Amino acid sequence: MQTLSVVGLAGAGALAATATVLFVLSRPRAEPPQRASLRCSPAVAFERAALSCAGEF
Repeated sequence: MQTLSVVGLAGAGALAATATVLFVLSRPRAEPPQRASLRCSPAVAFERAALSCAGEF
């Protein structure tokens, strides 16, 4: 009966090690740094010159 306990303990240890390795390897990669941008361009509004800007976050 003691042999079965040792085999069970070794099997549980192997499963725990496998789960840990899979957890570490399956983590999402670090996302690239996020950037914000602002673009402006000339526009015509109501027969006058204007500036149109768009932001992206």
